[in-house]
Amino acid sequence: ARNRVSDMSEKIPYRTWVRTIDNKEKFLEWAAGEHPQGESLNIDGDIDLGGSEITPFAFDGTIEGNSHKIYNFKIKGRNLFTSVKGNIASLVFGSSDGQAWDQVSQIRYPGSNSSAWEYVGLIGTLQGSLTDVTSFVPVTVTEEATGRFRIGGMVGSIPGRDGNDAVMLRCHQWGDVNYLQTATSTDLSMVGGLVGLVD
Repeated sequence: ARNRVSDMSEKIPYRTWVRTIDNKEKFLEWAAGEHPQGESLNIDGDIDLGGSEITPFAFDGTIEGNSHKIYNFKIKGRNLFTSVKGNIASLVFGSSDGQAWDQVSQIRYPGSNSSAWEYVGLIGTLQGSLTDVTSFVPVTVTEEATGRFRIGGMVGSIPGRDGNDAVMLRCHQWGDVNYLQTATSTDLSMVGGLVGLVD
């Protein structure tokens, strides 16, 4: 109150700034920007990305999807999120109605000729939590791909290090998961419908 002394002896809870996104322009601006640790995102409407291509990025914050859909997008690479260390809840990817694939959203990865493990899926590695997340996005490692892969519809790999306590609760993958690389005697790749490998 004006001209009054406030008692600040009690601790005031820290609150992060919440960014609200409800359309294509705001989502693409956010996806292409910086992603500080602890950022908080509120999805406040279904988002049709109109076939836009998204460059993968790491996410360490909170997304509250409010049961909305993000659809009609393509991935430039092997994931939408290279890693998730935060929390994503109540969100649908790759469907305009939550019932069927939008016929556009997809991950189609030709490999990078790397000798390191590559994690392919909507999310590369998970060290956070996914709650009520559904994906209709098909994931494919193509015929010409070379390398070693962990391929999952939703998550490529859940690594068992650094005290990882990843959680997936009521998550669903409806998109196809395809591994078309020709297998060889030294091939160690792993494929899973929801998660490629829980390590």
